[in-house]
Amino acid sequence: MKLRQLPVFEIDGDEKELYQPFLELLTFELARLNLLCTVVDPDDLQDQQSLYTLISEYDVVFVAGKTDLPLQKITLFPVISEKTGSGLKCVVGDGDGFGTFLKLFLVRLREMNSRMPVWGCILIGGKSSRMGKPKHLIKDDSGKTWLERTIDILKPLVDGIIISGAGAVPESLSGMVRVEDIPGVAGPLSGILAAGRRQPQVSWLLVACDMPHISKEAVDWLLSGRCPGCWGVVPRMPETGYFEPLFAWYDMRAGQLFERQLQEEVLRIGRVAAHQKIANPVIPLSLRDGWKNVNTPEQLQQVRRMG
Repeated sequence: MKLRQLPVFEIDGDEKELYQPFLELLTFELARLNLLCTVVDPDDLQDQQSLYTLISEYDVVFVAGKTDLPLQKITLFPVISEKTGSGLKCVVGDGDGFGTFLKLFLVRLREMNSRMPVWGCILIGGKSSRMGKPKHLIKDDSGKTWLERTIDILKPLVDGIIISGAGAVPESLSGMVRVEDIPGVAGPLSGILAAGRRQPQVSWLLVACDMPHISKEAVDWLLSGRCPGCWGVVPRMPETGYFEPLFAWYDMRAGQLFERQLQEEVLRIGRVAAHQKIANPVIPLSLRDGWKNVNTPEQLQQVRRMG
């Protein structure tokens, strides 16, 4: 994504003594809303890439001064004047100025958050030891493989799709983007890390290949949980309360959480679900079948009997 599309804001205005108290108040208020912010000096920026790195770690980045970079701007004024005009501005000397600005700023954040690209990452390549054959190649009653059906559902709902993991795919999917597991790392953690490294500036809808009942309605429900400050939506089953990390949405900032797990050699992807920046809504009863996976021939026969 271009820098101007990301929540990186340059603080502008002729009176620089307004910058620090304004930013202290703004970051305090945003922290109360679970938004993680950082402030950087323009002289400390090496290049655009340094800002991309920061925004992968923080919800909002503020640059305290003018730059030549194509950034969103917040202009500060000491008092109301004809110069204030429209746009993202704050009249610091006005008693109600900050409150009015904060409301507009949060609207801007929500708009930017809603435009963040969402890519689908479909995990294949598991051992399928209990099933005895690759689960993503199992066919439904129409003759389509589970992988093809999953892609058909996701395509109109996401901005791009990656197939993560080794294994044969149907000829119809030969042109799909694929990523290999990270060497020496097995399981879902390897898949989401490989996809995130390939496309670091998008959010991810992670889907295991053995969930034959995922639906548009389930995807829509998951993505409806996106909001500024949320780094993922990992839902819980209504009956058990168990986390379901293999049909979940992850913001690009969740990448740092997965990378940390890799460094700590914690391969269980579900650990991320307990992070304070990850939401854990209960799956509506009407949608819960979308999260049921199939691991054995007996479970497969039951699915086929149910139609």
